[in-house]
Amino acid sequence: MTKLSARELTSAIARLADATGENPVASDTGSAVDMSRTAEHRAMDVKKEMAAILRSAVPTEYDEQAAIFQWANNHTNPHVGMLYANANGQYRPGQRAEPGLKSGVPDMFLPVPRGGFHGLYIELKRKKGSVTSNAQKKWLRALTERGYAAVICYGAEQAKATIEKYVLGEAII
Repeated sequence: MTKLSARELTSAIARLADATGENPVASDTGSAVDMSRTAEHRAMDVKKEMAAILRSAVPTEYDEQAAIFQWANNHTNPHVGMLYANANGQYRPGQRAEPGLKSGVPDMFLPVPRGGFHGLYIELKRKKGSVTSNAQKKWLRALTERGYAAVICYGAEQAKATIEKYVLGEAII
């Protein structure tokens, strides 16, 4: 369990009381131990709620990818407009797996040779809270070994900057 300072606990309780209109330290027995336990649990609820709000403030991978393709489709360099998404990202648990889908294949591919590479693969992640799976790491390593630039980008802005550098022949790895 996360330890809270007295100040953090008091602040969280006050926010909870303001938000709910409840007395966060009231208990059936009224004992100090029960009141402290109730207050701590309520404070933990506030911390969880605040964490959920922060998570929702970070754009989803879908939103990030949509922003990248909007940018790429309107880019003045025709090479950038060749960027496309890999269909593997469309699989959802519970759906029938389409033949040929492979776990871990990067999200996007730019089929433009530059700087000694055959093309650029991008595994897109949210800015915060994303984990690269072992299958994804394996694919990135295998693609790099076969002469492709294969990178992980955290968010649309990093992906766009990487694509710009790659198309201009600048080092990205």
